[in-house]
Amino acid sequence: MKKRNPLKDEALLQHPCLLLVVLLLGFVIMDPFHMGPLGSHEFRPVKHDIGPYRHVMKDWPRDNRSRLAHGKLEFADEVLGPESLECDIFGRGTCTGLADGRIVRWMGDTIGWETFAMVTANWSEKLCAKGIDSTTSKQWKTGDLYIANAYYGLLVVGPEVGLATLVTHVQGKPILFANDLDINKSGSIFFTDTSKRYNSNHFFILLEGEATGRLLRNDPPTRTTHLVLDGLAFPNGVQLSGDHSFLLFTETTNCWLMKHWLEGPKTGNMELLANLPGSPDNVRLNERG
Repeated sequence: MKKRNPLKDEALLQHPCLLLVVLLLGFVIMDPFHMGPLGSHEFRPVKHDIGPYRHVMKDWPRDNRSRLAHGKLEFADEVLGPESLECDIFGRGTCTGLADGRIVRWMGDTIGWETFAMVTANWSEKLCAKGIDSTTSKQWKTGDLYIANAYYGLLVVGPEVGLATLVTHVQGKPILFANDLDINKSGSIFFTDTSKRYNSNHFFILLEGEATGRLLRNDPPTRTTHLVLDGLAFPNGVQLSGDHSFLLFTETTNCWLMKHWLEGPKTGNMELLANLPGSPDNVRLNERG
């Protein structure tokens, strides 16, 4: 008959610090009072069919020269979290949205960056200067600057410095995470709303894999906003084609570049254009289209 080793069995009790660590670790893992950062969230994990790594990488050869690593860093410590650039049609400088909620415009080396617009009348450096989510802006031919803001929805500000006005709801549901936009030749604004559950929280969206994102269209003349696509997994960047017959948008969770047809025999259809080798953000055309 095998004898028990009382010293071994009582080792944990003989080291109160070790016992305390074990109990504390169990408390943290179980989180019975929902005190942790994840405790108050009801997660609904979603499974996605992401392209196999080996298959995807065959279409994306390595950049052995690491060209991005050798890019020149501009305006270090001058602007926080710029995401998208838009050139002013009146030639007054390039605009960009910052993580603190301001829209700024480059006025040359002498003046530098000036605040062109703000997304809320309550803006202050104390409240907003540590923001973590950028705004994306695009300009219409009238000089109106349209802004996708992660907290306030779709905004617009006129050619003069001022406060942006907002579109905050679609079909009675709030726009929680406006992400990127592009403007159609008709004047309609296509923009992504990344999630209907989480407000600009990338971590929770990616952790859960939830797919409640939307592609929306705002028509300024009628001041109406319409649902174009629903059930998207972290819809992010938006870009219209050169002839505006289709638009591209990225799904960050699935690592996809998608095409949605706006004109022609395929109008309304959606296609997978590319499996990407990483999580995409914005998407933009170059001079070759």
